[in-house]
Amino acid sequence: MTYCKKFFDLTIGPDYVPLWGIWEAVREFIQNGLDGAQDGYPFDIQRGNNGTVVIRNKGAVLLPKHLILGETSKAGGEYRGQYGEGFKLGMMALCRIAKATGRDNALVIHTGDETWVPTIHKSEQYNTDIIRVNTYPKKADGFLTIEIPGVNLTEWLKIQDRILILGFQKKQSVEQYGELLLEEKCKGSLFCKGLWVSALPAPSKYGYNMMQVGLDRDRKMADNDSLKTSISGILSKLCLDDKVSCREIFEMLGNEQCIEFDALRWYPTYNGEWLKFKEKIGAFWKETYGEKAIPVTSPQEQALAASLGQHCVAVSSALKAFLGERVLQLSDVKAAKQHEVSKVYANEDLDEREAYI
Repeated sequence: MTYCKKFFDLTIGPDYVPLWGIWEAVREFIQNGLDGAQDGYPFDIQRGNNGTVVIRNKGAVLLPKHLILGETSKAGGEYRGQYGEGFKLGMMALCRIAKATGRDNALVIHTGDETWVPTIHKSEQYNTDIIRVNTYPKKADGFLTIEIPGVNLTEWLKIQDRILILGFQKKQSVEQYGELLLEEKCKGSLFCKGLWVSALPAPSKYGYNMMQVGLDRDRKMADNDSLKTSISGILSKLCLDDKVSCREIFEMLGNEQCIEFDALRWYPTYNGEWLKFKEKIGAFWKETYGEKAIPVTSPQEQALAASLGQHCVAVSSALKAFLGERVLQLSDVKAAKQHEVSKVYANEDLDEREAYI
């Protein structure tokens, strides 16, 4: 670098989002890089032996206006970032980390014919620390390049495990909702559009990469309703396509501790595909246990089924409710028996009929 061409002061205090560390900061640049790839700018990320992580998009450029909070070239729900503040906050967090560890450079951004170097700067105007971005001229090379030094191996391995494009292969995809992640290290994890968000809020049989789930600004919490919708949408479609077995669905509906249990028994839109899914589960029940098998949830129901001469299978209340009218229910058998007794004892007292049953 030769001389500072100009600088931009961002009125962001370095203590903002205080819990952000290396992952959260680097994630914002990865997120922008993946969104750039979606727009046709090839994306690459790697770490050198010196500990510098390099994120690049061929053909992309950041402009000075993108340093304004709220300014973004992304709009709509197809992008990972939409708030126009992620990479600014990422810069700020890296500057804070660099200062705390005594490192000179937090990061360097090469864009167009400029190099940007963010630092923490004491503002005379505001009498407090802010983020200043110094700019230097450079020869354009056709890449938007972010260089983040000081990322140790442990942090890099963590980053790798949280980006699905870096080697995750075992998955089943459902276009509308996302992906079922089958690798053991993904179990219990929530990803959104390829980036790790958090552990799922309850134990899980799988990991999930969602396309539509709503997230908070910090990408650390998913909206509960959209999360359940996406999980049930993925599982029902994969079951219809014979990629998740009906027996697995039974197991999930029998485990009240798992997130799939909660998702499968809650669905906001009963569309045709969802109804086909429930029909398939009902058909599997009949194939497995017989046309006249009755799902029961308590010893009392088991005793009543036995008194009526019916074969019963103990299940969770969720599975029983899920099967619903698609299989024979204890109430159906009891009603039929009452009707039968009513014919025989048409003129007798109701109490006698009930005693008979």
